[in-house]
Amino acid sequence: MASPSSELFMTISGAILLPVRIPDKEFFRKRFSKVLFPLLIWSLVYLCAGLGPQNRTAVEALLKLPFTPVLDVFWFMYVICGLYLFAPIISKWILYEDRNSMRFYLGIWAFVSFLPLLNLISPGLYDSQGSYYFVLNNFGGFLGYMILGTYLKRYQTSVSKSKFLKCCASVVLFSALLFLLRACFHVLPPGFIYDNLCFISIVYVYTIFTIIQYASRFITRIQGVFTELSKHSFGIYLSHILIIHFVTQPFVSFLQLPPYAAIPLMAVMTYLCCYITIKLLTFLPKSKYIVGI
Repeated sequence: MASPSSELFMTISGAILLPVRIPDKEFFRKRFSKVLFPLLIWSLVYLCAGLGPQNRTAVEALLKLPFTPVLDVFWFMYVICGLYLFAPIISKWILYEDRNSMRFYLGIWAFVSFLPLLNLISPGLYDSQGSYYFVLNNFGGFLGYMILGTYLKRYQTSVSKSKFLKCCASVVLFSALLFLLRACFHVLPPGFIYDNLCFISIVYVYTIFTIIQYASRFITRIQGVFTELSKHSFGIYLSHILIIHFVTQPFVSFLQLPPYAAIPLMAVMTYLCCYITIKLLTFLPKSKYIVGI
């Protein structure tokens, strides 16, 4: 019903990176050397492959690259770079503030995420992207996901089995409710459930993060597999549109399978092809500037 993958990554990034305990220059060097160069290189690859913006020439796309991604799916990289710039600053607050202070921020942030519901009363009343003149504007945005990750890592150190089951049930019931409201009763407007800054994404991120916390204790035997896959996840993210367009989508379309078979097959094939491609690229000299490893 929704796709909170990018928001979940921001939450995990907050849990891992915040608070920053190394010098700012060292933090920026480590983060941006793994992000900016691969993003630039893969943006050029997509432009050369003819998969860039259709309403702009290649030169125009290059000139706008600092402000507009070549592909819509790359929006996340622009956001995360901004959050990296802010990470050392917010770390000073995280280091010295208590639980109540973080709850205060997260509470207002969560409240702001419910404001898009006002559009059900009067369409266009509230813009989820924020307003310079809105008093709570500075409490909204993607920074909240990173702080949520830090909060959960610090204060939700143990997840019981009952809480794990509640989160699993919540995901199922919440998804069913959204389906009914969107498909059957036509209450939710188009695109509402995919809003990255809406409370729906926050609910999914919290429950999935909690499920991962509980499940992590049982995967020690295959920890190496997850570590290997996670090392290449950035490269997989950067390359997956290319693989879908030129490899998996033509192949699956040729098979003429029904959607319930075609979609899972395309997902598995895309992941495997991307992993193999990125794995091979890691053997090249200076591969960290291509795949971020």
